[in-house]
Amino acid sequence: MIMLTTQISRSYRGEGNRPHYFVLYGEQGIIAIEVKRTSTVRPREMSGLKAFLKDYPMARPYLLYGGPHHLYEKGIELIPLEKAIENLPDILRR
Repeated sequence: MIMLTTQISRSYRGEGNRPHYFVLYGEQGIIAIEVKRTSTVRPREMSGLKAFLKDYPMARPYLLYGGPHHLYEKGIELIPLEKAIENLPDILRR
C-alpha cells in the first residue's frame, strides 16, 4: 500500500474526447497526469500538459493513453493506460 501526503486538484472537462487530467502535489513534488483513450498521440494533444509545464516546469508530466508503447516526447512521459494502472504506485513514488 502506498501512502502519500498529497493534495489532488482534479479537472475534468466534459464529455466525449475532451481531456481528463489530474494534478497531484505534496512531498513528492508536482505530478500532472492527463488521460486520453486514443491509441496515437499527436503533438497538439499534448498542448495542455505543455502549457502546464510552462507554468510549473518542475512538475513531472505523464500522458496515459490507449497505445501500446512507452514513449518520451519533449519532456512528457507517455505510458500505455493498462501499464500505468498496473504500475501507478511506482509512478507516484518516482
